[in-house]
Amino acid sequence: LCKYMANLYCYDWMITTYANEEKTSKDDSVVTEYFYNALTLLDNFNVKEFLGKAALKVIKYGAYYGYRIVKDKTHVMVQELPANYCRSRFEVNGRPAVEFNMKYFDEAFKNTEQKLKMLKLFPKEFSKGYVLYKEGKLPAENVGDGAGWYLLNPEFAFAFNNCGDTIPLFINVIPY
Repeated sequence: LCKYMANLYCYDWMITTYANEEKTSKDDSVVTEYFYNALTLLDNFNVKEFLGKAALKVIKYGAYYGYRIVKDKTHVMVQELPANYCRSRFEVNGRPAVEFNMKYFDEAFKNTEQKLKMLKLFPKEFSKGYVLYKEGKLPAENVGDGAGWYLLNPEFAFAFNNCGDTIPLFINVIPY
C-alpha cells in the first residue's frame, strides 16, 4: 500500500525558459546555456527516483529530511538525514526550517575515529554545529530534550512531510 501510494504520482517534470529582455537582448546564448545546464542538472539528479523514494519515506515514517549538496552547475545530490535527529518547528520563506540534533554523532558513533570519519562525510556545516555543541554554545531549550539542536542553512536543508504533519500516513492500519 505504501509503495503504491508513493509511486501513484509520476513525478514528471518540465522546464521552460523565461527570458528577461534586458539581460538577453545582447546575447541569446546566455538563455541557451542556462537552459542546457538546468536540463543536465535535472537529468543527472534523477528526479523521479529521488522523489519516489522520498515520498515512500514520508508515507512510512511521516517525514523526510535532506540536505542538498551542489557539486557544480550540472550536478547536485541529496544527503538523507536521520529523521530521529531532525525536527522542523517553523518555516523560512514558506519552507520548513530544519534543525539537526548534534547528539547524533555522540550517540550513533561511540568510537572517536569513526565519529570523525562520519563528520567528514557530512557537509562542513555539520562539523561547525558539532563543535558548537561540544563547546556548549548551542542554546539549551525548555522544549524537547534540551541542547544539541542546530538550525541548518535553509538554502540547503529541507523537509518533506504530510501537509505539515509528521505522523505516518497509514499509522491507523499498522497492527500493534
